[in-house]
Amino acid sequence: VLPSYVNGNTYEVCDYALHGVYGITSLTIPEGVTSIGTSAFDFCFSLAEIELPTTLEVIGERAFYACPAKSISIPSSVREIGKSAFSMSAIESISIPASVEVIGEYAFQRCEMLASVELNEGLKTIGMCAFDNCTSLEEIDIPNTVTSLGIRSFALCTSLTRASVGNGVTTITYLFEGCTLLADVTLPSGLKEI
Repeated sequence: VLPSYVNGNTYEVCDYALHGVYGITSLTIPEGVTSIGTSAFDFCFSLAEIELPTTLEVIGERAFYACPAKSISIPSSVREIGKSAFSMSAIESISIPASVEVIGEYAFQRCEMLASVELNEGLKTIGMCAFDNCTSLEEIDIPNTVTSLGIRSFALCTSLTRASVGNGVTTITYLFEGCTLLADVTLPSGLKEI
């Protein structure tokens, strides 16, 4: 457990705070933390339980990269999930709250156990390869509020059978490349370029 408010003020977990610390099995980030820095907990190969505070706004780049936690609850205070934040982790399902506007590039890339993803209205940007190679993911609904979809956002999701893309998207580039089981796709009426 990290310390809570420092002198009554909110604070951030700094970059590389516990990078590669092998023995950590459980992590509780207390109320008051607003940001988790770059690589703060990446390569913590024993980290199986993660609890995030309701004050958290930004999950930084590679924050939990390659961590073995199977589940994590993203608080409704979070606005941004950084580049590669959960890449190569063991997460099995994730619900992205309506407060999140940006899912960064590679944020969940190669989360091979990730079978369920819930994206909510409010999300605006899904970065390049954000869910690339999530080989257990079976279906996805991209909300109408998304206006920017990065290249290969859901590429190589080899278990994906159904997908719908919201009406805010006008351009799609290699979005579902290599999704060999994809049989049911709903595209937006305002789509201009594939």
